[in-house]
Amino acid sequence: MNVKKLLSLITVNFLVFGLCLVIADLFFGFAYKGALTVPEKSKKTFGTTKTLPKHLISPYLGWIETPGKDLTEFLDQSRLNKQSENDQNPYWLHIPNNNMGFVSKYNIPLIKKPNDFLILVLGGSVARWFALQSQKEFLEQLKQHKFLRSKNIILLNMATGGYKQPQQLNLFSFLLITHTIPDIVLNIDGFNEAALSYNNLINEVSPIYPSSYHWAQLIKGNTLTPEISETIGEHQNSIKKRDFYYSLYEAHTYSHILSFIFTRLYDHWDIEAKKHEITYTKKVTELSMKTSKVSTQGPLHDVGLKSIADIWINSSKLMQDIASKKGIRYFHFLQPTAHDPDSLKNFTPDEIKLIGSKNHIWAQGVHKLYPVFKSRANELVDYGILYKDLTNIFVDTANTLYYDICHFNQKGNDIFAKSIAEQIKNHY
Repeated sequence: MNVKKLLSLITVNFLVFGLCLVIADLFFGFAYKGALTVPEKSKKTFGTTKTLPKHLISPYLGWIETPGKDLTEFLDQSRLNKQSENDQNPYWLHIPNNNMGFVSKYNIPLIKKPNDFLILVLGGSVARWFALQSQKEFLEQLKQHKFLRSKNIILLNMATGGYKQPQQLNLFSFLLITHTIPDIVLNIDGFNEAALSYNNLINEVSPIYPSSYHWAQLIKGNTLTPEISETIGEHQNSIKKRDFYYSLYEAHTYSHILSFIFTRLYDHWDIEAKKHEITYTKKVTELSMKTSKVSTQGPLHDVGLKSIADIWINSSKLMQDIASKKGIRYFHFLQPTAHDPDSLKNFTPDEIKLIGSKNHIWAQGVHKLYPVFKSRANELVDYGILYKDLTNIFVDTANTLYYDICHFNQKGNDIFAKSIAEQIKNHY
């Protein structure tokens, strides 16, 4: 037998073997996983995927989300599955934005009745997801306390994605002006103050200004060029392909081979989407500085890491001053993040894949600033602030809790909620 015939025979045998492997995979998948069809609720989509949630510019706060809309408008299916641990229709999904543009069933002003006990949540997206996803767990924990058991506890979420100090400080002041007077304020922050403030600094935008990453999305309508429009189109196309391959993965979980293939394709287009998003954000920011009437930069004089920590410290102190004069209990929590250099959590293989590279600019900000925040936390405690570092509350949990650089799934949020409730109960 010559070499050519031998190679042909080997090739045919490999093809036959591969085909048999696929058939066996499908057979055992059907037999043991019982997934011949995708459950109807798994097919549910939430409209067309958008590049970003629809925001409105706020004259006081930077931005708000469009009042009346809910999370189904912008939460893509793959993120929902990771975040809710495959609960396709969680109770918090359909809570609309209130009249001020925050995901809450309570409008502003919120005037308390005699037995009401109002807890106000401020911060970024981690604070928001805590208030939405784990509100039941949180309130059940608080009801165990004899003082709070008889109260009508209202959890008012006024946190949203991308907020960082002094946006919480500004919002707290604004709510008091409208006669919305809480009994407790929970300021949950740290990640955005580190990651987004550092991102501002690198892009020569003052860290005291709102996140330049988010601000660029708001003013892009005034600065669109054919080049930027093309980049945004590429970003949207990448997201569509990413979601398409995720839907194929969901529909073919009975096959290990097909699941593997569609997961790889999903990962590829997810990376492409992030690349395009970074590109168009940078282009919009650069162009807006030249053509827009919207201020984007702010004061830049001898600004560094110390300045970012000063903003974080001073904003919290001012919130304490305001709260104490109104008889409000102010709690400040430093949130966990996967890129905290002092994190003691043993990350699962899934988490290592999901949390992203340490070279990401936001991860760099956390790596540089979290140690600074922790080293200066005594300034908050000495000032009388009810401050608690929660960065290592996941140390004893072996499960997957992070689904990206800083957000937690349902299990993670429930652990987070119990920790916060415990601090409140201990105080009272």
